[in-house]
Amino acid sequence: MAKYNILIVDDEISRIPLYKNIFGTNDENDSGAFKLVFATESLEDFVEINSNDYFHCYIVDLSLDTPGWKGKLEGKDSRAFDHVLNEIGTTKPVILLSSYWEEVINWLNPYIQQYNIISLIDWKMIKEKNNEFCQGKIIFNNVYTLLNKYYRKGDLPNIRDNDPIQILFLSDLQFGEKSKVNSINKSTLSDLMLREIPNYLSNRGIQIDLVVVTGDIAESGLPSEYEKATEWLKKLCVKLWSKFDPDRLLLVNGNHDYNLSINALNHFRFKYGSTPLEMEQLKDEDCLDDYTTMAFYPYKKFLDDITNETHDNLTYYNDKFYHLGLRFLHLNVMESYNAKQSNTTLFDISDKTFEDIIDKEQANYEGNPFTIILSHAAPFELGYNNHTMEDNRWTQYATAFKRFKKALFLHGHIHVEDILNRIKLDPNALLYTSCTPTLLSDPEQTGITRGFKLVTLKRENKKVTEITDRLFRINAQHAIEEAISHTSKEIVSEY
Repeated sequence: MAKYNILIVDDEISRIPLYKNIFGTNDENDSGAFKLVFATESLEDFVEINSNDYFHCYIVDLSLDTPGWKGKLEGKDSRAFDHVLNEIGTTKPVILLSSYWEEVINWLNPYIQQYNIISLIDWKMIKEKNNEFCQGKIIFNNVYTLLNKYYRKGDLPNIRDNDPIQILFLSDLQFGEKSKVNSINKSTLSDLMLREIPNYLSNRGIQIDLVVVTGDIAESGLPSEYEKATEWLKKLCVKLWSKFDPDRLLLVNGNHDYNLSINALNHFRFKYGSTPLEMEQLKDEDCLDDYTTMAFYPYKKFLDDITNETHDNLTYYNDKFYHLGLRFLHLNVMESYNAKQSNTTLFDISDKTFEDIIDKEQANYEGNPFTIILSHAAPFELGYNNHTMEDNRWTQYATAFKRFKKALFLHGHIHVEDILNRIKLDPNALLYTSCTPTLLSDPEQTGITRGFKLVTLKRENKKVTEITDRLFRINAQHAIEEAISHTSKEIVSEY
């Protein structure tokens, strides 16, 4: 399956081999990036093709003037070019091509303003002597880059349809914490892990495709702590991939990423006019809610800075690797958090987020890619209990997750050595769960070591067929040792 489906609307049939050569869709040179479909015969032919398939982008010739492209369509007697753009609409990206830009550029401006025209192609340059290969390569790269940015697609170099995908799974880094861990300063430990983890993986020939961090990236949600986290994560990615690739870094926020100092402003205010300036606590009936969502601001800025992603709601579907048969669901389980809540209701998501995002957007997917859910909280912290009745929170989560058929739930927070588990949602729906321990922070329970995980997704034809969960401990001497692993027994491709 190609990454992008492109419908080429061009009445010059003789150009088809040139398109195939430029976009690498000949059998001997299949790039896997583009699938080309051609509408060359008539306006009616284009309308039928467009209605029967989904296209990510359109390449449209300005001069659609052969006999099949003349005449009326649904009683309209304007040029075929107008009909084509009207049929495409204003949201899908369009690339225009012409050999005579100097003759058409004056009347093109209204179309650029109305439609989503992202690029122009000059065919005259391609046909210049000894220039075809060079210009064709430029067009390929330009279109590929534009669509990657438009659709927020990520690349995993050298990954084909049947290749496994390897995830480095981290959690609970808590940058900013000043305590020592096993008599070593935390900043020293973070530098040590920055060296030891890539070396350990490299010496064993383990190639990492994605890095996942499931929350508590900072200790107190402070901008200065995120500066340290940004520097460390970028250096880690460079060591793994020889460059920083933000698309391959997947993050979710935890309870330490909620800035309680900002939230506390709901309950305190300054007494203006006092000397020196004093702060007073508000009565319960006078408490505000102004700063509740603002407490996520430092994390949101960090997320934007390190991944180039901006999200108003921190619960969202991430489709960057949809073309590889994967999607990620990032859960902001701190959405309803308030500083005065007890720990029993620390984690939750609002009904509105389920309705507007988790449930609604799930209905928009064609097919059903394998879903990896990223959460800071464990299922039992969201209401799951296999010994007693489920509470209303988990009923809502389980109802949503059942639609995925088979899914993987990655989480942190509890700082324990937990290996791949299964939750049966119904006879046809299964949720695999995995927790990774803290890597840098002090464990919450004595005797529990630090570590990280490797999660391997075995695939056939872009379908996940097997999950392997491997735990790696950081021992008392701060060396890495492989501890335990588990591979799913079920074939999980039926989803």
